[in-house]
Amino acid sequence: MSKKGIRVGNFNWYFYEEALAEGFAKLDVEIIKFKVPSYSIKQKIFKIKQLIVYNERLIKLVEETSPEFIFFYRSNEIASSTLKIIKKNYKGTKIIFFHNDYIINK
Repeated sequence: MSKKGIRVGNFNWYFYEEALAEGFAKLDVEIIKFKVPSYSIKQKIFKIKQLIVYNERLIKLVEETSPEFIFFYRSNEIASSTLKIIKKNYKGTKIIFFHNDYIINK
């Protein structure tokens, strides 16, 4: 039996997101793609209703599919309140984050 996961991201770059999904498939992991648009800070303010809809859709997808994990790849449009709901209500689902633009200030 294969594992099931949700991959959340904007899927703008094949060599990041699609390649990652293909890698999971080679490991016998079924990946459900959940695409969110990329918004600038200014756009996020004007498109807040759209962002709320995407966050609600993600919660519904988790409820419907019961994934073992959710892999967030540069998913800045997912609200912390959404993550708290998933963590509280779907305790068997692991939450994994990756952002390749992470910078540590020293």
